[in-house]
Amino acid sequence: MARKLKQQETEVITRLISASKLRSLLSSAQKASEDCAEINAALGNEIKTAKERHNLHGKAFSTIKGVMNWEPEKLREFWDNLLFYWEASGLEKRAESAPRLSLGDEPEDNVHQLPGAAE
Repeated sequence: MARKLKQQETEVITRLISASKLRSLLSSAQKASEDCAEINAALGNEIKTAKERHNLHGKAFSTIKGVMNWEPEKLREFWDNLLFYWEASGLEKRAESAPRLSLGDEPEDNVHQLPGAAE
């Protein structure tokens, strides 16, 4: 006859962070969140000023900002796909149908009169 092994009850010990350490960590997280909000607000104001005074194109800037820290391989893959999508979707032809603005190197060359704009 087979012997039945008696299962031993095992006690599970769970260690928890101390209440004071938890409160300290939560306080640090809250402070970091507030600091990030302050930094983001300052950056937002800088971007707003650049749009208003320096002709920053917000969507183009946002796209470039989003890919700045990518690895070269990921950038290459994205760029190749973007160019293909740009052409295959018909956006290239559509964009070419609009007048092109000359983007000069001189600061005074960066002011352009749009065709049809009131003088």
